[in-house]
Amino acid sequence: MPRLPLLLVCVLSVGLPACGGTRGVMQQVAAVRASASESASVQVCLDRIEDLSVGLDQVDRLLFKMPVEADAAWVRDLTALDQSKVDTVTRAIRAVEPYNQPGRAVPMLKIMRLHTAGVLDAHKKTKAQYASVAAALTELAGPAGQAVLASHELVEALTAKAAELKGQLAALDVEADADATPEARKTAITAEEKALEAQIEALEAEITPAEDKLIAAVEALGQIKPPPEKLPLAKTVFQVTQHAAVMEVESGVLAATASIQTVTAIPKLPVELQALAQRWLNEAMTELGGQAQAAMSITPKIEIGLDGVSLGFEGGGLDKLDLGGVKDRLLGKVGKFYDQAVAAPGAVSTVAEKVGFQSRFLVALGGAMASMAGAQFVEALPLKVPEA
Repeated sequence: MPRLPLLLVCVLSVGLPACGGTRGVMQQVAAVRASASESASVQVCLDRIEDLSVGLDQVDRLLFKMPVEADAAWVRDLTALDQSKVDTVTRAIRAVEPYNQPGRAVPMLKIMRLHTAGVLDAHKKTKAQYASVAAALTELAGPAGQAVLASHELVEALTAKAAELKGQLAALDVEADADATPEARKTAITAEEKALEAQIEALEAEITPAEDKLIAAVEALGQIKPPPEKLPLAKTVFQVTQHAAVMEVESGVLAATASIQTVTAIPKLPVELQALAQRWLNEAMTELGGQAQAAMSITPKIEIGLDGVSLGFEGGGLDKLDLGGVKDRLLGKVGKFYDQAVAAPGAVSTVAEKVGFQSRFLVALGGAMASMAGAQFVEALPLKVPEA
């Protein structure tokens, strides 16, 4: 097993997000250690990138889009994730790809996001006194709460603009690589490229102080003591921010693992794609009934070239089988998987950047709300994922 310092260098090279607090850092170190022994898989990496992306969206919905009031029913359901439910959700996850293969650890984030999805779906028509947790925060903290929301909106706007410009820069590179020689690229787009890079650099120079200002505004909330009649609302808001903060800390842990494993899994893409194509072919032919046995002697032939991925077949009995519809379906799945795999390094880096600051923000907010509500804040649930 590689030594930890080398692994940490690998993580940092692809953008390790910074979790708030000592527990978050220790969880990331544990995740780095675990990823050294877990077999890297593109399919697993893509699934974990999806967990990270969906988790970010869920946290946004929890804080800014779910109506809330003191002792809201959906908040009670959200916080009812106990060991029994963890065990039940884990069994369901292990029953399907990609975690039905041995040696693949189920991330706590996946369990939390499936639990959260169930709660949000069950309460999608909920109505309450306040339009969102954010709105309730302004009720509890007045101008201090409004300052937090204003600072958060500024950070979100700056970050979104920087991401947009980075996307334009990446598209510029792709277009140039596809349509121009290196010499033409240098003369045709260098000026536009430099202009985009300058704008990105200027925005990033604004983002750092804006983030620091937001964290300072969040920490100031901890000094506010709501009147007794508002304490139930403060406790409910704390419960939501606690759950969201734990999701973000777990996202940081998962991003650490996904960052390492994406780097190590991509070189294995041709072999893994070949195995998946064979499995998908067998499943498709089994659906056709009588042709299933004949399909077992047919092997899909995957070829990856400069223009993408192509699909053919080898084996006996091809003249007896109608593979037209099956080939189209299989090629669609193979092509989609290939495109996602090629984009995976950039995708995990992008989502890790978002997770990094969101973890810092939510851990600070969870701590401040704990102080306001007279509760205890923790960065990890006292629950364990069952072993495979």
